Amino acid sequence: MRESPESPESTTASDDREPTQRSFDARLEVSTALARYEMLARLATKHALDDGKPDGSKWARIAIRATEAKSTLLQDIRMLDRQIGTLFVDDGKPVERTPTGPELQERFAEIEVTEVEIVSDAERAYLHGDAAAAAAAAKEAI
Repeated sequence: MRESPESPESTTASDDREPTQRSFDARLEVSTALARYEMLARLATKHALDDGKPDGSKWARIAIRATEAKSTLLQDIRMLDRQIGTLFVDDGKPVERTPTGPELQERFAEIEVTEVEIVSDAERAYLHGDAAAAAAAAKEAI
């Protein structure tokens, strides 16, 4: 006795490979694609870091492309913001042109940066050999 194609008991190999409108599960498809990209990236990174393999750069490029594909998919489904990693600088002034090296040197010539401005109290005390003051300043900073 033959079963009809609509009956749930009749499954073929094509049902597993080609989802129909009725059997399509977006979450499953996305999670499968993400897992595939993750697996490719991990495997390619492993091969790229293997010293015995002469084609490490090729595997590194594969790992990068898999990671990019995963990020793009996450951005496409709006689970990852496309602006992550982008630096937006706006000081309110219109940009005319990028200054040259000598112009930047001239601009920075009058700037003085002291040790107090860039080194913490704890690090400064440690550098000058005062371990007790360094420990006290480190505790205070926390």
